[in-house]
Amino acid sequence: MMPNRNDFLAACMLQSDLKVKPVTIAELDNPSRLNLRLFTEDDYLMYVEIRNRFQKTFNKCVDQLFPELPQYLNLDSDAARALLKEFPGSQKIASASLQQLRMTLDKVLKNSVNIDLAKQIHEAAKKSKAPGIENGEFSIKMLIDQIESDDHQIKELKNVLKEKYHYSF
Repeated sequence: MMPNRNDFLAACMLQSDLKVKPVTIAELDNPSRLNLRLFTEDDYLMYVEIRNRFQKTFNKCVDQLFPELPQYLNLDSDAARALLKEFPGSQKIASASLQQLRMTLDKVLKNSVNIDLAKQIHEAAKKSKAPGIENGEFSIKMLIDQIESDDHQIKELKNVLKEKYHYSF
């Protein structure tokens, strides 16, 4: 018969010359609060690092598919991601109607988009010399999904660190 944890704990206690407090199974099963916080911090940092790598790759793809976009929108913004998720690349943006562009931007920016911004992006897309690359458009969509997923994980971990461990950012 294989020894279990209780047998292991008993053997350790018998072999020890030290006067130590016995460790219960519950204490073995529940890692300390500090260890949980450290694991949560590590997870948070890992997701931030991964997200940053995907964001750099996303920026490179945008540079190939619509290099003029950063003049009008910050590529780290939700608005740029929403626009490119709906219309990945300058050719798709150029073929979209101005109303479609404005509605896509309005969803994210909560009706704060002026029509001039949508017009400027639309005109820049029409004049863009960037080629329409199917692989690039697919890559942009996949990268946006991954960045949004990582953002969600980061937000959840940030909330856990703030609420449980009073961590400040």
